[in-house]
Amino acid sequence: MNLFIAILKDTYITFRHVFFPLLVDFFPLLGFIYFARDGDIYFATSVLMLLSIITTFVTYIKDKRLPYITLYVSFITILFGLATLSNKNIEFVQMRDTLYDLSLFFVFVLGMIFRIPVLKISLQKVFTLSDRGWNVMTYGWCIFFLFTAGANEYMRRFHSFEDWLLYKEVLIPITIATSFLLYALSIYKEKKAELLSR
Repeated sequence: MNLFIAILKDTYITFRHVFFPLLVDFFPLLGFIYFARDGDIYFATSVLMLLSIITTFVTYIKDKRLPYITLYVSFITILFGLATLSNKNIEFVQMRDTLYDLSLFFVFVLGMIFRIPVLKISLQKVFTLSDRGWNVMTYGWCIFFLFTAGANEYMRRFHSFEDWLLYKEVLIPITIATSFLLYALSIYKEKKAELLSR
């Protein structure tokens, strides 16, 4: 019971400081959903592109570091956003999410194969974990991104654009909850290892 309380306390303290940055990362998507709900999908795509660029600069200025993941999101957002606007085809911006999820999945998997702590390099200023904890987080995010890539393709191909938008809305709190749970699981694995080593 004491271990459970300690894990919750550590997780709460960490997420109290990173909750706002998490919301900032979702700001472009929230803007896109808001304007897309009004029916102007292509204007919403332009908003998504603009807010992605702004988010990258805000993260860089705030954290005094190059936000690799945010920078990558901005790059593919602009690429697929321009394809959406030039071809007048909303499927391009929908496919962006599949590419993003799959690319992160493969980057994390390759990092584990070649023993490069990709997640640690990207987020070590946000989360304080041992190598064991980073491995747990990496495995968890690999599963999550593979699942969301498949879910995005399913929603994009077999459901309406409105249903896909609803899926994106629901995915925001699910992603935040997953981040919270994976960090808590990482802390649990670390503390359990410490107890067993005594």
